[in-house]
Amino acid sequence: MKTILLLKKLFIIPLLFLVRSVWGQVTYSPSLPTGTYTNCSTTSVSSSSTTCGIGYLGGSFMKLNVNSISGNTINFRIASCNTSFPTGTTIYLKEQSGSNNAVTAVLCGNNFPSSGVSFSGQSTVISYDASGFTNGTKRFLAIAITASGRYYSNPIDITATTSIAPALKSESSCFVLDNTSINEGGNLSGNITVRNIGNSTYNGTVTVFILFQPLK
Repeated sequence: MKTILLLKKLFIIPLLFLVRSVWGQVTYSPSLPTGTYTNCSTTSVSSSSTTCGIGYLGGSFMKLNVNSISGNTINFRIASCNTSFPTGTTIYLKEQSGSNNAVTAVLCGNNFPSSGVSFSGQSTVISYDASGFTNGTKRFLAIAITASGRYYSNPIDITATTSIAPALKSESSCFVLDNTSINEGGNLSGNITVRNIGNSTYNGTVTVFILFQPLK
């Protein structure tokens, strides 16, 4: 067998490459499993207890779930706890707009959509654009304005998590093999340790290329 490399020392530098999906993807996690409704709200909220001075009825009138999540779109389903919403009902999704996540504060939060959804029937879906919501937890609930009063649902919390690239480092910056002989078609083996020094878990492929330099 022909010897193609015969040296007293072989100096090897590992080069580390990462193969992974795109970082920065946002994951949205609801406090209830997808498709699971909140309990029907039964307790009324007085106008004196909300931050905006508007009261709401419970009355086992409505309930809320996360119907589905697709990319940055969260689809909330609002359903009647009775037969159906009466004709002339206007429904809004309420979004927590500050640090206070108490129901009495969220009831005074942002309306989505701003003009509401006119609806009469058993249930309807409101799609929420969460593209500006990338980290933390927000509370959402629904309200219905009818001829008989204002009603609200129990809340659902949504947690947004943005994936951050881990920092992988080769612990073996180099290693030296003494009296190395590599034959044609032969193998060269050594140990390389890779450590994650970042703040997130790496799930993917690590490819190591070897740059070798003979020492004379």
